[in-house]
Amino acid sequence: MSNVFSLGNGESRLWFNLEDLRPYGMIYGCNALYRDFIPDVLVVVDPAMHNEILATDYIENNKVCFRETVTPPNKRYSNVDGVLVEDTPVPWEHPNITKVQDVHDSALKIGFSSGPQATSLGCCLENPSDVYLIGHDIISLSKKINNVYKDTVNYGVSSDEPTPGVNWIDHLKIIFEEWSKVNFWHVGPLKNIKVWEGVVNIQPLSISEMWKRLNSETVIL
Repeated sequence: MSNVFSLGNGESRLWFNLEDLRPYGMIYGCNALYRDFIPDVLVVVDPAMHNEILATDYIENNKVCFRETVTPPNKRYSNVDGVLVEDTPVPWEHPNITKVQDVHDSALKIGFSSGPQATSLGCCLENPSDVYLIGHDIISLSKKINNVYKDTVNYGVSSDEPTPGVNWIDHLKIIFEEWSKVNFWHVGPLKNIKVWEGVVNIQPLSISEMWKRLNSETVIL
């Protein structure tokens, strides 16, 4: 069996020690996750985060997936006193950059937001048997924004209303149906999502059940 962990930035992700996932599969994360943890692949399609990451040396040692249309090619930025200014170009041929456009063949899939995009790319590039959705909180259980990085640069503030989840719901359903032979597991709290009713390969899973599944897998040497 082969696993992919798709990490969203919902606050339920804080219940996990992400390093504990490494022995069990490939880890795909998105956006500001790189500030705290280095996944196997970081997926970034949001313009502000794209530029934030290009203001660091992250891509020199770590794999990323960028959407080519986010920033004009051959642009790089440096952080000068809190302001991003154009700096040394980074060619799209950089060995650590995968372009979303080179993986997907439709404008809809290219346009997925970062969480669904991380899930989709994990399926396309790893061909897993199981995908565990962690931190994809979809619907805020409070009346406020649900994000690990709220109150930080390029994110909303704690007093903001929740981010609407309709695109996440619709785009993830497209992924579930396209990859119908993959088992998708939503780990953590999840309200009933009517759009997903009847989609048999997405199931809720508690954290303890996830670890039980992972530790019961037979390792073939």
